[in-house]
Amino acid sequence: MTLKPYMPQNEIAIIDLLVHALRPKRVLEYGAGGSTVRWSRSRHVEEWISVEHNAEWYRKVGMEAGDRVKLLTGSATDAADYVDAPGIHGYFDLILVDGLWRVECVRESVKHLQPWGVVLLHDAGRHDYDAAWDVYPGTALLTKGTEAANGLLALWGNAWDR
Repeated sequence: MTLKPYMPQNEIAIIDLLVHALRPKRVLEYGAGGSTVRWSRSRHVEEWISVEHNAEWYRKVGMEAGDRVKLLTGSATDAADYVDAPGIHGYFDLILVDGLWRVECVRESVKHLQPWGVVLLHDAGRHDYDAAWDVYPGTALLTKGTEAANGLLALWGNAWDR
């Protein structure tokens, strides 16, 4: 079985372009899955840290993830534990937010994003995630979304200007 990103093809294409253009060396991802398997294999990626709360899903991803991927477990009931599951150190070129506690993950990303980095929030059109829109000075809605797929939001800007 090969895991694939669980999102519409237009969103996959946009992330393909973003990963190609940004050439991230270090990536932090909240919510492991097909995205972990696909984009961690980019030739520029040196380290991919992914936080997952579901033990069965963690095992499935772990069976397909390459040696650049470090899978970590985070709590499904404690936002602070999930957001800081990796005991995050250093800065990341790309932060993908597609797991639990998304607004909290976007807020935490300010501490760990390179000045040129990008934070990508999946399903950004959901009203539950409206508070994430104000975290960075620059934002762009990359896909409009539908009932089935609620869009991608890219958040970027110099995290240290805040």
